[in-house]
Amino acid sequence: ITSTSAVEEDVLLCPVGVGLSLQEGDSASIILIESGTPLPASVAQIVDVKGCSSGSLGIVQIGCLAVENGTKDTASTTAVKEKLVGTIGGIPKSVDEIEVCMELSIQGKISLCVNGGPIVSF
Repeated sequence: ITSTSAVEEDVLLCPVGVGLSLQEGDSASIILIESGTPLPASVAQIVDVKGCSSGSLGIVQIGCLAVENGTKDTASTTAVKEKLVGTIGGIPKSVDEIEVCMELSIQGKISLCVNGGPIVSF
């Protein structure tokens, strides 16, 4: 007879999502890390870049609170926004897909690698 017991741990959850946008100013169309994901979070995904006309992808923080007027404590003055936090550039127009590996640390640091290249952290 095998007995299993559930183990409950307190973990820090990602307060925002992180994704990629194909066009500047567009909303994130590719979600890599969803809000509420346990940290640290790591993902590797093949990304279709055929719709990327500019040769770059935006790295977007999704669901961050932006204060329009007042303070964060005043619910009526906050709105959910997307915030551009970086770009992946130099994507040749002849490329249909790239591999993106991303990690989000407990401290909020993003580490990114494209097609097995060097790791960039910010």
